[in-house]
Amino acid sequence: MPKRTDLRVVKTRELIRRAFLELIVEKGYEAITIQDIAERSMTNRNTFYLHYTDKKDLLEIVTDEVLDELTIKLTAVIANETDQLSKSQAIIRTVFEHVLEHSVFSKAMLGKHEVPRFHDKMKQIIHHIFHQVLNRISAQTPDSNRIPNDFLENCLSSLYIGTIVWWVEHDFHYSAEQMTEIMSEVITKGPIQAAGFLGSEQV
Repeated sequence: MPKRTDLRVVKTRELIRRAFLELIVEKGYEAITIQDIAERSMTNRNTFYLHYTDKKDLLEIVTDEVLDELTIKLTAVIANETDQLSKSQAIIRTVFEHVLEHSVFSKAMLGKHEVPRFHDKMKQIIHHIFHQVLNRISAQTPDSNRIPNDFLENCLSSLYIGTIVWWVEHDFHYSAEQMTEIMSEVITKGPIQAAGFLGSEQV
């Protein structure tokens, strides 16, 4: 039988992690000290070092947990949705909902004091998911795609990350469902048609 983690340990780690993320939002990762984290979490330096080696260790653990959870959710979408359009919309919705669910984390990682390399890690996950989707579409309709998949994967993942950063910077002004609808329309119609320009004379 697996050993159950002490609830006091769980609560202490949660206090430390939340304090850490709040401080990143306020002053940026590089400016934070262990003493800052201890004071904000109402613990002490010794308690911090019982759970984490240093702030880099804390950052990696927190980041990996959130991104691993996102990967699991997206993998389930890929496996469960059969219709490609429904699958694409489900992927978009899943990411927005996950970002909002972890709003403090998202503000810390992607806000004005964004953490180096996190942007690339998240883009890599989204890029990989679009890679799977586009490969399946290409396999089903081998003669229909005249644009290279690797170009589309990079284009879509870059668009997605840029949109998420914009959403975070605007304090989640739109709901996850609204963002899903907007993003789906831009992807399916293209930005020109989505903006309302239907003919070249209007561009």
